Amino acid sequence: CNDLRGGGSGCGYVLESCLGSMEEIAPPPADPVTLDKNSLSLALGGVGKLVATADGAVSWKSSNESVVTVYGGQIFAFGTGTATVTATYNGFSASCTVTVTDTAKHYTAVITNNVNLRQYLSTSAGSNGIADAGTEVEVIGGAVSGGSDIFYFVICSDLRGGGSGCGYVLKECLDFPGGEPQPPEGGFIITDPELSITEEGYLSGVTAGSTVEELLGGFGNASLAVYDRDGNAITGGTLVGTGSKVCILEGGAVTESIVVVVSGDVNGDGRMNSVDCLIVKRSVVLGGENTLSGAYYEAAKFGVDKVSAVSYLLMKRAYLGL
Repeated sequence: CNDLRGGGSGCGYVLESCLGSMEEIAPPPADPVTLDKNSLSLALGGVGKLVATADGAVSWKSSNESVVTVYGGQIFAFGTGTATVTATYNGFSASCTVTVTDTAKHYTAVITNNVNLRQYLSTSAGSNGIADAGTEVEVIGGAVSGGSDIFYFVICSDLRGGGSGCGYVLKECLDFPGGEPQPPEGGFIITDPELSITEEGYLSGVTAGSTVEELLGGFGNASLAVYDRDGNAITGGTLVGTGSKVCILEGGAVTESIVVVVSGDVNGDGRMNSVDCLIVKRSVVLGGENTLSGAYYEAAKFGVDKVSAVSYLLMKRAYLGL
């Protein structure tokens, strides 16, 4: 009791007959916000990802932005050292310790167009400074995918106006006198006999309804990530759709990627349903190659050599369970 006679609080046993109506007090949730990992190691210039689970949108903060910055759960390694990244929701928080080491290879490049050193993987991200055309910069690690754009992490000691800085620069704004960094030998290690890489360079054999966890279970590579068709990292039980990419990571940077084809998933949502059947039907009537292209055309073929009435009928029968 918080209101004893004479003031103060206390506790003890009371006869049931002396109590009126009772209402159960629900305990607070054990973990109002959680992260998918509590520690993360990255190479300088690398990119990592944290996934927060909460009842609403979380806010992100880095304890040391000279080491790592965070944007929407993506972690960017800007300097060597250790920092704590914290996700907060409704007054509760969860943290991850991020350690950055300078283990990636270094390359020399020359800026070909005046360019901003971006704070994250977007051409609309804030700038850490401008490097003018002709400026020599140091490139750390391999290329990193930012949706449809490819970036490199660079350190520039001669920014416009003086001083130095680092950030992400579009691949097309760099010239490598000694040759562009090449991905390591080895490539994808596929252990699932149902998966294969086609002559066109797509990953085939992925069935509709497959999750990221299930897909990655078919590879023997130590460090892989999956991104949806918009360039967002997806994990765990999220469905993999046509147009997604499986990427090999080295020090947090993407060194090789392959586009996924989910047979029958023509709209890229990871499922095969009546919507996909309708898209294929329209494509057959209007001319398959003119209305579908790339991975989506491959998904619409549904095991035959081209999009046709046969592929549509096979797909419809599969969807109906016939």
